[in-house]
Amino acid sequence: MSDPGIAYQQGTQTGAFLKQVGVNVDLAPVADVPRINGFMAQEQRTFGSVGARPKAVAAATCAFARGVASQGIAFTLKHFPGLGDALQSTDNVPVSINEPFRKIEADDTAYGECGRSPLAVVMVSSASYSALTGTVPAVLSPRIYGILASEGVGAVIISDSFESGSIAAVASPARTAINAGLDMVMYPSYQSAAEQAYGVLLREAEAGKLNTFNVRAADQRILGLKRRLGLA
Repeated sequence: MSDPGIAYQQGTQTGAFLKQVGVNVDLAPVADVPRINGFMAQEQRTFGSVGARPKAVAAATCAFARGVASQGIAFTLKHFPGLGDALQSTDNVPVSINEPFRKIEADDTAYGECGRSPLAVVMVSSASYSALTGTVPAVLSPRIYGILASEGVGAVIISDSFESGSIAAVASPARTAINAGLDMVMYPSYQSAAEQAYGVLLREAEAGKLNTFNVRAADQRILGLKRRLGLA
């Protein structure tokens, strides 16, 4: 799907199928630019092969996203600020990316081009970036949310899996991420993990450990997306 025309067709068909089965948010497309033959390129999850130009990847990525949105389905650009230079998956182990800032910035073209869509969602990476976050996973770093805001991206921001190897050893990751600027924390593997995390967050909110401004802002963004999807 490196061809924008084909990507749009595939996105439209994907959105139509999801709508038919009652799904209203697609956790796709991958917006990562494959800089090396890392896990993203090997799994053929990117819109373009190794060496593809960021603008070309963004064109195909956003074409797929527009196709999904044309069916009234929300789409998710991921994994900001990029996993195209990662050798291993953050689902399994902590990942550190040493890409220079200029390359990270170039690889984020898709977020500026279609991250402002009313049906856009943005997923933040759990990798750390030496040029941006030091050793802190991006999803836990306030700087990442500041960058998205400065680029005019007001979409709902969701985490990657918080049941992953890159997050497992972090203390209070959900609270830290929300206080940094995250809207939604994802526990996709087990319902029990989601319920436990919700209980912990609720107690932390009641104890004043969650940033009230961030929680209210997240609430408004999520409700706004639900309204656009006809759910609220």
